[in-house]
Amino acid sequence: MSEDIFTEILKKEPSLSYTGFENTADEVFEKNRQKLEESFSEFKICCEWIEKHQTKIRKRDLKNYNYLKYHYNSYFLTHSIERWSGTTISTGAFIAALIYFDISYKHILGTPDISVYLALSKETPYI
Repeated sequence: MSEDIFTEILKKEPSLSYTGFENTADEVFEKNRQKLEESFSEFKICCEWIEKHQTKIRKRDLKNYNYLKYHYNSYFLTHSIERWSGTTISTGAFIAALIYFDISYKHILGTPDISVYLALSKETPYI
């Protein structure tokens, strides 16, 4: 992953900002978008967390994994990554990391957050 890839992801999602998905007409959008554009380090941490903890699983191995289903949202997961990494993580950087790994998510209407399904090992901290 590189800053160029991060920049390309942001170009594909014009309503993505530091806080998540925002109405681009909101007066704070430009400030939050700029802050996200300066958050490559957070994006990189999110990518590291996903690489370390997300896994493809076989049916016979189901008992060894925790499941995060669509009702878990980006707010919860970003705080888990913050505790794991010891640094602040934005919702926008986390969503950009999901896009980088081509992980499907659903926008929670009326909020900047998303919901996502991930298979995480039982060793994943803070879940």
